[in-house]
Amino acid sequence: MEYFSYSNVGPRKINEDSLFVTENKGILYACIADGVGGMKHGKFASNFLTKRFTTNIINNPELDLIEFVKNANNDLIKIALEELNIESVGTTFTAGIISNNLIKGIHVGDSRVCVLRGNGIKQLTIEHNEAGRLMREGKINPLDKVNYPRKNIIESVIGNKELFEYQNFDFALQINDRIIFSTDGFHETLPKKEIRDISIRHKSLGEFFRQLVIEIESRILRDNTTFVCIEI
Repeated sequence: MEYFSYSNVGPRKINEDSLFVTENKGILYACIADGVGGMKHGKFASNFLTKRFTTNIINNPELDLIEFVKNANNDLIKIALEELNIESVGTTFTAGIISNNLIKGIHVGDSRVCVLRGNGIKQLTIEHNEAGRLMREGKINPLDKVNYPRKNIIESVIGNKELFEYQNFDFALQINDRIIFSTDGFHETLPKKEIRDISIRHKSLGEFFRQLVIEIESRILRDNTTFVCIEI
């Protein structure tokens, strides 16, 4: 497996995105987190999750991802109350473990995991935001979602009792599949169709990664922008 990662502060003063990716003994571990705008200590919250994930996989390569996010949510709530003196903090968190051509993942928030295969792209994660929920309920269509004025309203985060819902997923991979973990700053800048087309044009993962960076840095960014790309 091969991988690259990138993060850009964009127009913000602070980069509240955080990432981690490594391979060990044929198993690849990756996670991405995005501190929620409008909540205090977003950078702390996102870093807390990625560092905790890193520590946990070192100690336990067979990490139970559902148990991990539940415990992380409870602990982050406790830290917010007892150490930060606020009611709650918030971060998205999306993680995956890739082994034996299978990805097992956990997801909270509006970051994404997508798989590129041949001429197609498949999103493995749902979006825990108002626009994503309304589309799943059939109340808006994909075109409406693009221009929906409240699509940044998050409905699930880690670090909050009321706003906590997770999605666990697994997906069988094939040789030459590419996987992208991204925060919303990335996929709001580069739609899935463009990402797919760039992937088709570039046969090596390095070329694909470099072109994604060129595209990101040539556009007007509205948020922190972070992604990890992996090839099986």
